Amino acid sequence: MLLPAPAPAHPRARCQGTPPAAGSRKRQRRAGRFPREARHAPRPFGAPRTAGAGGEHAYGSTGMSESARISSSATAWDGMAREYDGDRGHDPVYVACVRQAVADLEPCGRVLDCGCGTGLATPYLHAAERIDALDFSARMLEVVQAKFPGHRVRTRQGDVRALPYADRSFDRVLVANVLQHLVPADQLRAAAEIRRVLKPGGRYAVTVHHFSLTKQRAHWKKQGRPGSHDGCDYIFRYTCEELAALFPNARIRAVGFYRWPARSQLLLTRLAGHWLARRGHGHMLCAYGTR
Repeated sequence: MLLPAPAPAHPRARCQGTPPAAGSRKRQRRAGRFPREARHAPRPFGAPRTAGAGGEHAYGSTGMSESARISSSATAWDGMAREYDGDRGHDPVYVACVRQAVADLEPCGRVLDCGCGTGLATPYLHAAERIDALDFSARMLEVVQAKFPGHRVRTRQGDVRALPYADRSFDRVLVANVLQHLVPADQLRAAAEIRRVLKPGGRYAVTVHHFSLTKQRAHWKKQGRPGSHDGCDYIFRYTCEELAALFPNARIRAVGFYRWPARSQLLLTRLAGHWLARRGHGHMLCAYGTR
């Protein structure tokens, strides 16, 4: 059973205010002036353009009951391990998201790459003295071990909802595109675990899929089984306010604009990302801050 929607963000959070209601003429006029993911939102990786019968909407299942919704499983990610790099590694929005998260993280000391997958973000953490790569998919970790032989990257199988590390173990924690695969009750547990393993003054960066205005207008599902065929079995798309409720003291920026050239992704994010996130734009969100 899912918990009620997260409480409103702490006053110090950087995502205050709500966007104009759907259909608002004012919002429609302004939308043309804002950078956006796309005029018509791009499909998730491999998602079919289908709608209608069988409870399948354009970008996800509409037939899941509340009791049927559970967080994504390790088995699902084991099945994606072999093709994951090819699906994600060359996507400009995915790469921009990872690079911006690492820039906000400012890697140093001992770093936890939490939910590391196949290690797409791991090479960007080279400034750290030690990298601990954790994932609950054994097959994903096998790919990481093959990429990074030796002792500098230490792999471990585990769950972000119950991290197998002592309190105050890490100087930095990166959680790239992980929390979106947890139901709301599990998101709260994971956020608490991220803070628990950080040292006082330690820094974190968390990226998630954004339930942006563009996606809402295109009728993307808020949560449930995606319409894609890549094997992912659950996704939750966050509003800026929902992410701020999990990390009340974080700053949050929008990342990823599919109609913008790859070389402009990071520039746009760094110049206007916080402002765009507050207004409901960007394919992804990045929350970063200190314990």
